[in-house]
Order: sequence, then structure tokens, then C-alpha cells
Amino acid sequence: MLESNFADLGEAQKIREFTKNAVEITIIDRKPYLLFVPNIPYEVFENQNPIFSMHMPVAKVLTEKGIRFV
Repeated sequence: MLESNFADLGEAQKIREFTKNAVEITIIDRKPYLLFVPNIPYEVFENQNPIFSMHMPVAKVLTEKGIRFV
């Protein structure tokens, strides 16, 4: 069981890559998206709204890779 943060999403993909379908992987998080927080100040300085430019929905991507999202 992993969380929906940057490191855990990468970890889940690596686990899937190495184990194929031998294990079930579930990501649990209160939000169905990843907001890449370290780059938010740069986006603001560039007059970009980080909720649009740094926002990545994760549920669909994970499902496509055979990873369950709750």
C-alpha cells in the first residue's frame, strides 16, 4: 500500500515493471491527483496557475498500468 506522492508513484510503477502481474498494487490517497509542490514558486513567478500547470490526475494513469487507486 502506497500513497499518491511523487516517490510512491514511481515506486509503484517500478514494482509493476519488475513483478508484472504477480502482485496487487494499491495507491491510497485522499486526493486523486499529484501536485508537484517544489515547482509551484517557479510557476507563480512565471504568472502561471500551478493548479493547472502542476496538476496531474493519477487514477486513470494508474489504472492503465494495472495499479488500483482508492
